[in-house]
Amino acid sequence: GGGSTVEHNTAVHSCFSSCFMQIAMASLFDDTVNNLNAIVRSAPERPNSVKSQVFAKLIDGIRTDFCIIVYSNRVFVIVTQCMKIGNLYSVRQDSTQKDGIFSASALFIYEIKCILGAECEVVTQAVRLLAEKLDISRPLLLSLTVPALNHSTVIHIAEILLEHKCW
Repeated sequence: GGGSTVEHNTAVHSCFSSCFMQIAMASLFDDTVNNLNAIVRSAPERPNSVKSQVFAKLIDGIRTDFCIIVYSNRVFVIVTQCMKIGNLYSVRQDSTQKDGIFSASALFIYEIKCILGAECEVVTQAVRLLAEKLDISRPLLLSLTVPALNHSTVIHIAEILLEHKCW
């Protein structure tokens, strides 16, 4: 019963911590994506139910690294042009209801919290726009480290993430 859930949560936390530290220490050379792929895929504590993708694309001529890790209870997305993880945002989607019933026209409300790093209104707005475009029903943990954020860049990031959708 309860012991296996604790063991599973501990294993997931251990895997996340291990991957996070290895990602933070990954090589700064062109093989960064290959290193990240190897780290994510070879983590011995990684639960089988976890899906992940690591890849790179050019956005406005700048190499942009992407990492998507899907857990049973949330999706973790890293988008960086600086080869490191920046601020970390928690995003939860909620819906307006009428008498406890969801309708097709229900509006979604996004609760966004900056849980690591200094909060910045421009980045918070970009995170909200990205969350709306991705339409992920599970909670989202997002690191968006892109120095020149604007509407078209965020839309381009969303399109790329949707091409690699694994959630």
